Amino acid sequence: MMFRKIVAIVESSDMDSLMADPVVQRAELIANAFGARVKFVRLCHESGVQGVLTSEKRLRVAGMEIAREARRELEALVAHFADKGIKAECDALFLQTGLKPVVGLIEADPPDLIVKSSQDASFRLGLLSTADWDLIREFPVPVWFTREDNPPIEQVVAAIDQMGNASPVPTDSLDRGVVAAAVAISKGLGADIRFLHALNDDNPSRAMTLLSSLLKDGRAQSDGELVGQHAEVIESFARYVGVTSDKVIVSKGSPAAALQSYAKSSQTGLIVMGVKDKSRWERFWRGAFAEETLDGTPCDILFIKPEDLSVRPDEHTTG
Repeated sequence: MMFRKIVAIVESSDMDSLMADPVVQRAELIANAFGARVKFVRLCHESGVQGVLTSEKRLRVAGMEIAREARRELEALVAHFADKGIKAECDALFLQTGLKPVVGLIEADPPDLIVKSSQDASFRLGLLSTADWDLIREFPVPVWFTREDNPPIEQVVAAIDQMGNASPVPTDSLDRGVVAAAVAISKGLGADIRFLHALNDDNPSRAMTLLSSLLKDGRAQSDGELVGQHAEVIESFARYVGVTSDKVIVSKGSPAAALQSYAKSSQTGLIVMGVKDKSRWERFWRGAFAEETLDGTPCDILFIKPEDLSVRPDEHTTG
């Protein structure tokens, strides 16, 4: 997987703030590693003028002026990147009714990656609709969330869920995407790589996979035996893509908890993981592994999407 076109969503305005913005710093890092072109986009929200202008027409006019001013502020950043030999451009969008303008921008010139900052806001209420929710679950483009403290990327961790397919060959498109991205980034940035798999037997979606592993020689297998069995599959999978077995971590428990724990106790700078679309009701009742991991993990997280995920602009709201 190669990143040639990046959309970096920034929130800062003046040049000093932009240069310290972790999204800008990550975009520069990725652009240098992959020779990527960067498009800086500032999202201007309706709340900036709401309450002062109530007329719909006047609100649109004010929003257009706000976006023009934001675009002018970003032009200095584009010039700075050009001085460093990085191709860059900029745009500003006024979000009056949701994320539809972002959808249009992506469809007009589809990027390979979106980079955005992430606050430690809670995602536990599955009925909430936020821009981050939509970017994670419903946009087809991989999304890289970076942290405010911009931790160094010395190690990349690929979150692997290969036990649904016992083959050592990565046949699932989401698995392939996670592995390809993690390997490419680790090579591009000169970072170490780890494969992490959590044996989560509380997840009903894995019931049939685990059922075939529960009995051995007529007896129930111990936790250690189950972990060992899963480790064999993940290690063979890792070797297939050139990652040695000593860089595979297999644990028992919640995937989100395992990733958070390992990231906090290691030099992990980036977690690469797959994410599938879920309705808000599914996220509320069954949980959301991706959002649980994002909420409380100290490092950056890159979400890889299924190949068949399509943009649904009518469902995008900032709520």
